[in-house]
Amino acid sequence: MNNLRILVENEWDIERLTSVLGSSRVNIESLNIEMLAGQLLVVMTVDLYDLAMHVLNDAGFAPISEDIIVIDIPDKPGALAGIMHRLNEANVHVHSIRHLHRHDDQAVIGICADSPNIARKILHEDR
Repeated sequence: MNNLRILVENEWDIERLTSVLGSSRVNIESLNIEMLAGQLLVVMTVDLYDLAMHVLNDAGFAPISEDIIVIDIPDKPGALAGIMHRLNEANVHVHSIRHLHRHDDQAVIGICADSPNIARKILHEDR
């Protein structure tokens, strides 16, 4: 799964960005917008990743791709701390963590790290 990161100037750019995706029939599956040094950082996942990259580039946006490792963890206190401990022990630096959804007694999270292959190996050792 891949994240798209796009830095935009203002809310009008967000309207244009989402319109470009909508008119191309790209569905936004998750969306986070944060203020960053006077600009807006848009982080999203979409259903048609390759098409989204193409139409956003054509529209003048500069999307950056980020690999997301999706895992299930127990939905209980301390579960995320255990994951972070294992990654820290391996000197894997985490860029972002997103809670995607819950099912039964599990939480589904997405993790972006500087060494995704190492992180993926560590996170899937017990599975």
